[in-house]
Amino acid sequence: MAGDEVAFLKDQVQRLNTLLSKYQEKYGLIPESQTEPGAPPAPWLTEKGQLAPLIAAYDAQVQFQLQQNSSYQDELKELKQEVTKLMSENKRLNRELKETVQSQLEDINPEDLPPKFTDDKIFRNLQNQLENIKEEKTALELQCQMTQEELDQCRMELASRVPYPSQPAEDTTRIQELVSNYQKSFADFDSEIQRLSSALMAAKGDIITANQKLVDTQATLEETKQRLSIKDKECAEYKTTNHSLNSQLSSVKSTLTNLEGQLSSAQRDGAKFKREKLIIEEKLTDMQRKCAELEQREQEAVIQLRESIQMTENAILEKDQCIIHEQQQTEEVQRLQQALNNILNEAGIKTRKEVDAVRAQCNKNIGKLMEELENMETEAGEKQAQLERAVREKRAVESELEKIYQEGLVQGSKEYGTQDDLTRRMCNAERLKEEAMLKLESLQNTLNRKEKNFTQETSQLQSQVTQLRERLTYIQGECESLNDERLKFLSESDELKRSIQTLTKEKSQAERKFNKELSCMEQDLQLKDREFEVRLQSVEDSHRHNVTELRQLLTSQQRMSAKWKEECQSITQKLDAKVTSLRAEIARHKSRNEQLTSMLNEARDKVVQCEQLISEYTRTIRKMEDQVRDNEARALAASQQAARQLGRDRSILNDRKSFQRHLESSRPHVAERPSPLLLQDLGTAMGDPLDIISSHSDKITNGLHSQDDLSQPLSGL
Repeated sequence: MAGDEVAFLKDQVQRLNTLLSKYQEKYGLIPESQTEPGAPPAPWLTEKGQLAPLIAAYDAQVQFQLQQNSSYQDELKELKQEVTKLMSENKRLNRELKETVQSQLEDINPEDLPPKFTDDKIFRNLQNQLENIKEEKTALELQCQMTQEELDQCRMELASRVPYPSQPAEDTTRIQELVSNYQKSFADFDSEIQRLSSALMAAKGDIITANQKLVDTQATLEETKQRLSIKDKECAEYKTTNHSLNSQLSSVKSTLTNLEGQLSSAQRDGAKFKREKLIIEEKLTDMQRKCAELEQREQEAVIQLRESIQMTENAILEKDQCIIHEQQQTEEVQRLQQALNNILNEAGIKTRKEVDAVRAQCNKNIGKLMEELENMETEAGEKQAQLERAVREKRAVESELEKIYQEGLVQGSKEYGTQDDLTRRMCNAERLKEEAMLKLESLQNTLNRKEKNFTQETSQLQSQVTQLRERLTYIQGECESLNDERLKFLSESDELKRSIQTLTKEKSQAERKFNKELSCMEQDLQLKDREFEVRLQSVEDSHRHNVTELRQLLTSQQRMSAKWKEECQSITQKLDAKVTSLRAEIARHKSRNEQLTSMLNEARDKVVQCEQLISEYTRTIRKMEDQVRDNEARALAASQQAARQLGRDRSILNDRKSFQRHLESSRPHVAERPSPLLLQDLGTAMGDPLDIISSHSDKITNGLHSQDDLSQPLSGL
């Protein structure tokens, strides 16, 4: 909206300037020699109230635009500070995320988790975290793009508010503008050289970091060689890739050295251009001095001619002075009234259009906000339904777990395979519980984010609505002030009409007096004509003599001016040739700079590719190390389980042998009655697994879900 107001004001100023220029071209300014000594001066010289409101409004608008310019600059600074803060916070959050993920991965032991859970579950969790991080990154990038677009819009508005430069009228001003353009081009060239040098320094820093990363990767490769003797072939392939990377880095270094040489040559060329610039400036100063001397001579000659012409024309123009002056006043008043009426009508129409447009935009924004609110409410309802479903599933899983525990207590002594099923169900239930918790956390995070975004959008839209209301009030105040000025102008026009009527009456009286004076003056003139004829003859003779002298002076001056023009043309041709050569050299340097920038970009892309390859290699090595560790842990667990099973088998065989011996020794007594000792032994033998199952269930209820605690009571059974 501010840009539209500025354009509207500029159009009004241009129209007023065009009207004034047309008026001055038609009627011109009244010189002081034409006015009578007793006649009143022009109204715009004595009465300041005729154009004072327009000038005051113009000055007020200029001051308002300057204040807005300063406020926009302050807003730009604040936006830059906020962008830097956002970037620093983004970096800090990324670091914290990396540290938390690394700490979580280090805290997790692969022995405590089942093999399926360690491989699949962690991979899914990491994928979810990566997707969330990518979404946050895209949101932050969109915010950065929005801020950059707002900065560009502010810059465009500032550039549009800068006043238009005045058009040059003489050749000296044109030459000065060319010199200023050359200075700007040289300054841009120097800034581009500095930018390229800074880019070179950054590329050198990137190369140093890449070399350090290469050293680190070589150290890690040597460690992996010592640990993994089986995978020597893969290490050899990695070495070949590292050699190719080293060769690429050496080629990048060679290109960088070439670029440095080209930069040094470009700096030398810039020094040469500066020297040539100084020489051209000295020549321009000499040319300006000569042109000033020529202009002074021409002005003196023109002044002499004007004085001689005015002496002849003053006697002719004294009769028609009063009539022309009155006609000019009447026509000027009518034109000013028409122009003011047109300006006021156009201002009212434009303000109404702007108010309607602002209202339409506000209504559109409110409709969009209502639609977004409805969408957010529907999404919130869906997410609440999902949460309720997750809670119901959780409760169902807990009820199934309780049933499974009860069935395990009842049926623990019957079947050995049911306990394996129970443990599997327990693991599956725990896994489902953790998945439900993760879903709940992710849904809560998304809800919080959307609520924050909604609050931010509402606050922004409210601030926009307040700004638009302030603008409406300001426009209404301007309309009222314009109406007041219109009334003032109408009252002033009425006063001017009254003054015109009085002037017409005075004119009629003056004409009567003038006619009377003419009758007596004619008689005097007839007497004086004879005297003037005699004087005229003498004056004509002297005038002819002066005219011949002036013609001689003019011819000599024209010859000198022709010589100076030829010299100026030759100098301008030389300057044009130099300018064309300088432009060609600047274009060549620009093309060379573009080539250098493209080379730098290619080098940076290669360095980034090298870093990506190195990161991929390190990831694969870490994955292989993790797999080896998992395999070693699994092998140790399998060997321990095998040793335990061998010990159990041996103990079972010994128990069977002892039981068989006891049966053989007690066979004659079994037929008569069962011994109480055997019943007690059988009772104790049957009671031990039940006690173990009860203790196992107590441990499960208390939260001890580790696989090592479960394996001990099962080994007792």
